[in-house]
Amino acid sequence: RPSGADESAPPERLARAIGADPRDGSVQWTRKMKAIHIAPPYSSLTASIRMKSRRRGGMRPAVFLNSTGFSSRHELGGTRFARLEDYAADFFNYLNSNDKLIPTEAHEQFTVNRIVGVWLRIRTKIDERVEQRLREKGGEVSENELRGIVDACANEELDTLKKFSFFEEQDEKTTSAFIKENGALLAKLKREVFEELPISSGSSRKLRLCAGYNLTRQAFDSNYSGIVIAGYGTEEIFPRLTSHIVDGTFSKKLRIRSQDTVEVGIRNPALVSSFAQSDMITTFMEGVNPEYRDLIDQYLALLFSKVTGLVADSLAKHIDGAQSTISAVKKEIDRAMEIAAHDAIKKLGRYRRDFHVDPITHAVGVLPKEELASMAEALVHLTSLKRRVSMEEETVGGPIDVAVISRGDGMVWIKRKHYFDKELNHHFFANYFVGARGEKAYD
Repeated sequence: RPSGADESAPPERLARAIGADPRDGSVQWTRKMKAIHIAPPYSSLTASIRMKSRRRGGMRPAVFLNSTGFSSRHELGGTRFARLEDYAADFFNYLNSNDKLIPTEAHEQFTVNRIVGVWLRIRTKIDERVEQRLREKGGEVSENELRGIVDACANEELDTLKKFSFFEEQDEKTTSAFIKENGALLAKLKREVFEELPISSGSSRKLRLCAGYNLTRQAFDSNYSGIVIAGYGTEEIFPRLTSHIVDGTFSKKLRIRSQDTVEVGIRNPALVSSFAQSDMITTFMEGVNPEYRDLIDQYLALLFSKVTGLVADSLAKHIDGAQSTISAVKKEIDRAMEIAAHDAIKKLGRYRRDFHVDPITHAVGVLPKEELASMAEALVHLTSLKRRVSMEEETVGGPIDVAVISRGDGMVWIKRKHYFDKELNHHFFANYFVGARGEKAYD
């Protein structure tokens, strides 16, 4: 309820007071709750405004708004693309060009978060180095020593960031321009993060570069979002899949890195791809937990390297000869062991592929569509079950949405959960694809 609105006013009047269209058939007025719910069926953004409780207890009226009209599907309309990658590019262009989806405040906040994030990593390293220095030598850490520690930590982070390539349209010039234009912001944040630490002018320059590179280069934190787009272009007979990771924005554009593009074809009749928490699906496909698999590979490499040292020590004890000769023999053994370890790891991988992955993939290639849907649901449920019965955090659970995309039928929902009763909301299903077909919505 807007401030000053009459509580007895009908929902149509209150809807207009907050800029909503009362004709969309989704305005509800609950006198007991004293709340307006506006939720058009094609909304994608939600804003909720709750007011403080009254002095005598109880909640003031609340307004729950779903922003209208922000949908890539309705924006796309009847447009079709020849290739799947073109759909992905159009989707990201839609996000980048819509200021209402990502307002200026969000861009600014993310910039601050990226700067503070990289500087906090450096600050943490500095604190750890100082603590280590105090444990090892005791006494006080001089100002010169502290400057050296700060410079070393800044150098390490800078070297790490330089390993990542720039985003498209970003380079050294745009990084320098960002640093120059945001000098006051960087100075303010530096005081807040590094406080009274003695920082030389050279270290300050490196810290600013770290802040710039953390935005212009493809350095992603662990809290990125993954987007997978699958289906067909108009000229594609076989399905394709493209995956991307998104980590905020810079210069009012999403920071996007394309991961993989895979396709089914004559030579590759089927595949099973997993994303995010993929450990249980990988275990099902390969017959071994991925962490355990990596551990075996590491131990094999370590075992063969240790054998090299043992053989070399034995040669030095039992064979008379020049040290140079023993060193040469040790290098030859080391190379042979490295090749043997690589060959052993390769053979283990071939065994997993021949006796686990390929039989399942070949079966997937001939399964009917309904069986494919059941298999996909079972694999997701397997991850959910593991999280539920173990001491791990239960990050996967609840009803599972299942859809099948085929060249002839398009996208078909096999299972789909709703937060409302379908029998009470026929208008939702009547209006769902209205924008894409260019038809008029039902009232």
